[in-house]
Amino acid sequence: MSDVKQFRLSSYIITMVGLVAIIGPYAADWNETHIFNENWPPQAKFHNAQTMLLGSMLGIGSIWYSWKKTTDTQSKKTNISIAVFLAAVYWMAQSISILFPETAFIDPQFGATPRLFGIPGQLALDMIVFLLLLVAYYAANRTLKRMKTNSNKKPATPIFKHS
Repeated sequence: MSDVKQFRLSSYIITMVGLVAIIGPYAADWNETHIFNENWPPQAKFHNAQTMLLGSMLGIGSIWYSWKKTTDTQSKKTNISIAVFLAAVYWMAQSISILFPETAFIDPQFGATPRLFGIPGQLALDMIVFLLLLVAYYAANRTLKRMKTNSNKKPATPIFKHS
């Protein structure tokens, strides 16, 4: 596989995580358990809406930075670092929110917390996302390092030119 294709694989992974951050909050919260929950006061619904919008904005930013065109490896490395950070922020916030007083993964009126291998579902999703982003970051930086080394051996040509 060419270096450009390997690098694009990292961008595809980041894009997938970004799309989950854009769509996921609405799929999970645009229902009677959250935004239409009659037991929630307006202030709680406001913060839920804020969280859904934040997920969308971070997802859009991560996708944009992962595909932003550039001709040098240092700029691309910076863009990928920003993309991974933006993609991870929403999930980092979700994974540590349970540490706040009187929080729960699910309201008791809606049953038990879904689990995956004994881990609360939201934390399991967070761990999968972090693993995917770690793989994307590592693969992108490894590829960029190899491309930089190879560019020192032959004349410089623009990289990441889409055909």
